[in-house]
Amino acid sequence: MWGTAGRTWLAGVVAATVVAGAAALRRSRPPAYAVVVDRPPAELTPDGRLPAPLASLGPGVAVTVRPALGGRGTELVVRIRDREPALLAALSRWLAGENRRTAVRSALWQTKRLAEADGVPPPPSGVPGE
Repeated sequence: MWGTAGRTWLAGVVAATVVAGAAALRRSRPPAYAVVVDRPPAELTPDGRLPAPLASLGPGVAVTVRPALGGRGTELVVRIRDREPALLAALSRWLAGENRRTAVRSALWQTKRLAEADGVPPPPSGVPGE
């Protein structure tokens, strides 16, 4: 059905698609994670310091604190600045429970929970029932 020319053309199209997709992934901005907290920005970041859960993420993230639309609190946006590790390294980190994206989502959730509940402690870590 396919001649040599057809196979060569198809292989070229597939290779070009893979290369273009990989280049687009390298150029794309890292994902942003956001949450709206029902507190004013000044109350959430006194003296310009980030809340403890966000501060614990370290220097590998960029945190933006701005008023939410319509005066409905504060919008916290976290963007991971570090390059994602290679696939094998990312898999091993995920298996060890060290997923960077999960840590960012958890820190945002904890910040929202603590701010809106006036300091309710975070849930205990570990398996329930231990």
